[in-house]
Amino acid sequence: MGSVARDGPKPHAVLTPLPLQGHINSLFKLAKLLHVRGFFITFVNTEFNHKRLLRSRGVKSLDDGLSDFRFETIPDGLPPPTDDNASQDVSSLCDSTRKNCLLPFQRLLGRLSESASNGLIPPVTCLVSDVVMFFTVDAAEALGLPIVLLWPASACSLLGFAHYQNLLDRGVVPLKDESSLTNGYLEEEINWIPDQQTNCKYACQDWGIGVEIDTNVKREEVEKLVNNLMEGEQGKTMRRKTLQWRKIVEEDTRPGGSSYNNWKSNKRCAYQNEKLSLRKP
Repeated sequence: MGSVARDGPKPHAVLTPLPLQGHINSLFKLAKLLHVRGFFITFVNTEFNHKRLLRSRGVKSLDDGLSDFRFETIPDGLPPPTDDNASQDVSSLCDSTRKNCLLPFQRLLGRLSESASNGLIPPVTCLVSDVVMFFTVDAAEALGLPIVLLWPASACSLLGFAHYQNLLDRGVVPLKDESSLTNGYLEEEINWIPDQQTNCKYACQDWGIGVEIDTNVKREEVEKLVNNLMEGEQGKTMRRKTLQWRKIVEEDTRPGGSSYNNWKSNKRCAYQNEKLSLRKP
């Protein structure tokens, strides 16, 4: 797919990831894809993560001479950390962004709008946000902007999260007391929720590219498992399966493949200023 061409300024996408490494990486890859296809990019980090990035990679890491790929920051609402290099508590971070980030984000969009009015950058045409950053939806609706919501994890985990309210309504959670932690309650299967223990199940059973080891790990068992993977038939089968899945991924992502077509379709919708959400192929 080549770059999009049209008269007038470039489309301007503002990307806002959840401030965790895996989420940032996923949205940053999407930002680079959009940029290659002709979008002006504003990538929004929290002040905390932006400072960490500058400390670890240096100021020049974000200054690659691209005037149409910019970084902006907003505060995450948490108190200043005692250790600038420590990881932030995930639950506190998610709660704080939900409660405190809307106003700073709206102010950022206001500054971008002012810069666009002065002819310094193209007007913002769409927002692309991690689905956990709920406040960006409110900002988009207030300004009448289309927004793309990205779920960086697997589609299976998204289906699991979609059942949270059902768990509450059926009394599965919250746990009744501490005995639920030790009496086997947490091991019970809930047959109306898909893909429990998704990573292990898919890697070991469905995809055939991984092995499961008991939680009571012993050295000799690990050694036996590694030897089997290195030299045994199971290891050979897994390597063959890995190559098969690699071929499928390459076919889906090349021009004409399902992932390629899905990406192309969503990019076109964003360009046409339509509301959309990313779909799995």
